[in-house]
Amino acid sequence: MGVKKVKNRDKSGRFIKGHNINKGKKLSKEHRKKLSENHWSKKPGFIHPFKGKHHSDETKRKISRAHKGKKLSSKQCEQIGDRCSGSKNWQWKGGKRGYHRKIAHNVIKDKTGIIVKHPICVHHINGDWKDNRPENLLVCTKGYHVGLHNKLRWLK
Repeated sequence: MGVKKVKNRDKSGRFIKGHNINKGKKLSKEHRKKLSENHWSKKPGFIHPFKGKHHSDETKRKISRAHKGKKLSSKQCEQIGDRCSGSKNWQWKGGKRGYHRKIAHNVIKDKTGIIVKHPICVHHINGDWKDNRPENLLVCTKGYHVGLHNKLRWLK
């Protein structure tokens, strides 16, 4: 019998870089499970080399460029929504803020007849957004409201 010639080696017998030996071969479920169990990341005491590390600014730009123009599937959007919605969101404040805003708007509507819409805001004078007494509420434009909070921040 002659020597069997292997396609994934060069003339000197060395492996060709980038050649996939198992291309087109299907692995059995048992073999895939065995490979998965013996994977280096599943070894006891394994700590991933990038755990706790951060990407450099250059790497972040490269990742950003690679993702530009790619659209998420509806399934991916749902998964992101499930992770970041409601009490799982990092900005969650107990879920009552919008409710108190509506109460403040209704108090203004009842006392003055002004319907509070987008360019108009309601400012709580004492800073407590749960205190919706009419004497604590001030109707103002959004720009004035932002400026007011900026001035209050400087005073602190």
